[in-house]
Amino acid sequence: MLFPDRGGGYLATRQLYFVGTNSQGVVTIFRGLPYDLPAGIHLYESFYVSGVPRLAGSGNRRNTLLNHHLRSQTDAQAVVRDLELGKLAK
Repeated sequence: MLFPDRGGGYLATRQLYFVGTNSQGVVTIFRGLPYDLPAGIHLYESFYVSGVPRLAGSGNRRNTLLNHHLRSQTDAQAVVRDLELGKLAK
């Protein structure tokens, strides 16, 4: 086998999540890596779309939440849940 761990690498990326906004500007949890390849190939997929529109207000808070920082599924869900419940500044 030329690349024996290629499948393992793909499976590992399925355990990575990040928070961003989708094309409609709604806060979304994505699964995968926050990169696009040529020809429109995304290394991520939408995992959960919240009901929260793109964050307004403090640029620092917005950048902290939507910086595409890789997170665990639990952490990404906790951040978005807190945002939905108004526990985080919008």
